[in-house]
Amino acid sequence: MQRLGKALLWMRSSWRWNNRVADEVLAIRAGNSICHVAPGLGGALASWEVDGQQMFRAAAEQDIASGNIVGCASFPLVPYSNRIGFGRFDWNGRTVKIEENAISRPHAIHGVGWQEAWAPVHHGAADLTLQLDFAGDARWPWPFRAEQQIELIEDSLILHIKATNLADEIAPLAFGHHPYFDAKAASLQFSAGLFYQSGDDHLPKGAVAPAGEVDFSSKRSVGASAIDNAYADWSGGARVAWEGRPYMLQITSSLSNAVLYTPKGADFFCFEPAPHINNALNRADCVMPAIEPGSAFEGHIRFTAIRV
Repeated sequence: MQRLGKALLWMRSSWRWNNRVADEVLAIRAGNSICHVAPGLGGALASWEVDGQQMFRAAAEQDIASGNIVGCASFPLVPYSNRIGFGRFDWNGRTVKIEENAISRPHAIHGVGWQEAWAPVHHGAADLTLQLDFAGDARWPWPFRAEQQIELIEDSLILHIKATNLADEIAPLAFGHHPYFDAKAASLQFSAGLFYQSGDDHLPKGAVAPAGEVDFSSKRSVGASAIDNAYADWSGGARVAWEGRPYMLQITSSLSNAVLYTPKGADFFCFEPAPHINNALNRADCVMPAIEPGSAFEGHIRFTAIRV
């Protein structure tokens, strides 16, 4: 499978996503670092490479052509991260029902930003800003404006993320990202205070201290166990390394939670900085950001390539 590379630097393409023609693949560059972005395909990152090494799992050309966003390098999670159980929750004294997603029935998952075309509002040599104005619909009742500033500085890719509440009432609103990494010969290290066990419905149950195969406080190979769980009280730092490759990846973020997804036997894994744990809107022990009208949720995620 051919992955996006330097040949796509100024490639223009059109594909169908959410019943409309998407924009071109855009590129930003800083020194030996180049990032490709697909605004019309859910505001997704298509690839990021440093000195020719792909730091994410890069999108395949057929994924771009077919509008397969889950084949991309990373995509935005707004206005919430991961699952909302059975697409239902209580808010301000009323029950809110939102549409389920086909990939996660009977739950809703990952918000609406990844299903929408984003508009490029600034495109510099080394930075790109995308904007999404969402009016509210059956998938999410509250309007909001989301912005992604994607910036390259030397060997770092920085995501500045912001979501503004455009509703006339306080509303749940958050913003994360969903990066995919190559699992081949990969190891992961991060520390977190709590690990949320999941039930058969893929929703979190009780929280425990990470231990054994779900404890990554020391470097551990990826893929030995199937994990699809939330971690809370994340330290805000993580490291991904690949045996035999010149660069490792350091991840830092202002977001205090993370989701680890390591499907057994897959050629990828996901480590997702998140603003809240899975199904937070239906739990008394977790906090989903609640944003006043006109105010915003803001955060950042920084990926840094480090030569080993």
